[in-house]
Amino acid sequence: MEEIDLSDRRGLIAMAELYNIASTESLAQQNGNSNNNPASHLRHRAMSPSQSDASVRVRKPVVFSCFDLRHFVQMWGRWVILWICCCLSQSISSDGSQDNSEEIISETSHGPTAAELRLSKSLIPLWYNLTIKIYVPGFVEIPKEKNLSFDGALTIKIRVDEPTNKIELNSIKLGLPSGLSDYAILEDIPVARHRRQTDDANRTKPKTKNSSEAINDSGEKLPPREPSGVKVVKMTQNETLEKAIFELSDTLKKGQEYYFQFVYTGTIDSKLAGLYLTHYADKNGAQRYAAVTQMEPTDARRMVPCFDEPEFKAVWRLKIIHPVGSSAVSNAKEILENEETEHPDWIYTTFEESLPMSSYLLALCVSDFEFVEGNTKRGTRFRIWSRKEAINETVYALEAGKKVLEFYEDYYNITFPLSKQDMMAFPDFSAGAMENWGLITYREKYLLYNPKVYTPLQKQSVAVVVAHELAHQWFGNLVTMKWWNDLWLNEGFATLMEYKGTDAISDGAFRMDEYFVYDAQDEAFGRDARASSHPLAFPIEKAEDVTEAFDTITYDKGGSVLRMIRAIMGEKYFQKGLTTYLNKYRYSNAEHTDLWNTLSEAVPEGLNDWNGNKFNVDEFAKPWTEQMGYPVVNVRRVDKNRIELSQKRFKIDEDAKEPPKYRNAKWWYKWDVPLWYSVNGEEKPMKWLHE
Repeated sequence: MEEIDLSDRRGLIAMAELYNIASTESLAQQNGNSNNNPASHLRHRAMSPSQSDASVRVRKPVVFSCFDLRHFVQMWGRWVILWICCCLSQSISSDGSQDNSEEIISETSHGPTAAELRLSKSLIPLWYNLTIKIYVPGFVEIPKEKNLSFDGALTIKIRVDEPTNKIELNSIKLGLPSGLSDYAILEDIPVARHRRQTDDANRTKPKTKNSSEAINDSGEKLPPREPSGVKVVKMTQNETLEKAIFELSDTLKKGQEYYFQFVYTGTIDSKLAGLYLTHYADKNGAQRYAAVTQMEPTDARRMVPCFDEPEFKAVWRLKIIHPVGSSAVSNAKEILENEETEHPDWIYTTFEESLPMSSYLLALCVSDFEFVEGNTKRGTRFRIWSRKEAINETVYALEAGKKVLEFYEDYYNITFPLSKQDMMAFPDFSAGAMENWGLITYREKYLLYNPKVYTPLQKQSVAVVVAHELAHQWFGNLVTMKWWNDLWLNEGFATLMEYKGTDAISDGAFRMDEYFVYDAQDEAFGRDARASSHPLAFPIEKAEDVTEAFDTITYDKGGSVLRMIRAIMGEKYFQKGLTTYLNKYRYSNAEHTDLWNTLSEAVPEGLNDWNGNKFNVDEFAKPWTEQMGYPVVNVRRVDKNRIELSQKRFKIDEDAKEPPKYRNAKWWYKWDVPLWYSVNGEEKPMKWLHE
């Protein structure tokens, strides 16, 4: 995330890894492996016999005077421990593994089911038109009741794929109208009837704006609409399901398109999710404020009622009303900027329509930030935004961003589809960076660089994160996963490309192809050698569970597996297949099998699998992605002319057990392993190790 993105790899993931280590060590102690735990040795050393005796000697008079009380407490404590052990023994199976029946029951009996949380596919959003007034403090006087809030006016154009008598939107902690008359469901006026109405009006009235026509802020005519006859008869907000459910008076007809419009209110959050408040101190110590968004994975619903699942791609058009003295930025380029409103303290900015995108990529910011600007060779406007005091530290990010964007255009052989790219640095941002289409947001440490203050490692870090997020503008934004199950492919691919992108930024000075082995691959080896690991591809039934997948396996192992596939196919053919995939699924959604099939079509002639058949990426990838772990290859010399190879899953602790659901892998922890080798310095063709 990435939300979530590289902060997980560099910060949040590290915290989770420490927790996992602690959990694994605790489990090892329960299994009788406490001697292998350094922490246990420290605890034993802290209470050596001599230390224990000294402690008793100091307290001997007290111990004797309290002997009876101590004896009672000890006996009582033993009975309690015995009772607890008896209870726990009922949940331990005969082979020493914990019975997970209670865990399964708790998962299935508490809270809503995955199906209840998902939206129906009866309705498909085509576009959103959102006007939002954001009451961010620090600029103008704001009524007390409006401070840290926002007002929204929303129109959603929806297509009916299956007849339905209700509309479901994701929504959480938003103030929706209680009056049913405040909701309107409109439809287009048929062209022939509209023409007759217009002709009649022109004959009987002076030439003025027709009553069925509307004009937007850019002076463009909007299509004529009329009430559809369908009304909202009941509205239910279910915070548990994070849904607003609108029951209708009639059925929406299959194949028809409708416009659903209403107004609502919301609160600017303080939890770094949805639309939230960020703040910092300027050079004079005064507090400055800004409102910014972080939507991935499921927080767009905190700012706007919407179809908040990746598969529901739609066009977004925004009008932001913001205080005088602030500026507004969003995914698309500005049409009108800082225009006056009827109130002298408020101005508005309108934006072009976005390209079709998932709701988790929606982004906006209202701030007093400043920017530096440049243009790529193909004319994309590029801006880096930061607080005023840090603006001189954005120059490197601007040059790096332009350079890697141009590199990706050439590598993907697809021109960057937006007319502008903004990147903004924030003092407090939950993720390391987030790849919002056209408006990438960063934690300051991943976008700012001052050669007089920061080390070369910080320079590399900025280049890596910028390269990662811009890689997503094609792989993730142009083509998006259908559901969170394929998050690993989204992030793994960006991880793979960040190393090529960083080399493009540094003209090869960072030697990132070599650094990949030390960095991403080594991180993946370390994490995947534990029993507490997980497969790359695993079911994510509830969107709320997706945060668990933002980890080293998703990023670093995902990138490593893709790097291996690239090495097998060859850079030229891998690149060709990737370009075909991006063009085939552009502006839509895809699954990992779609990528595998497209890459398989690009496999060169003569590249065969272990069985002599043409190499199939899907078949090869399954064992690497659908079971955890990786093999260590053992080499045994048979005689002076022959060696024997075998493979075995590598685990740090051979006795540690995987979670029950991953214990019996389909391929029994065997893989098709590509081997590259040389004899007396002469490189030989790749061979397969298959067992």
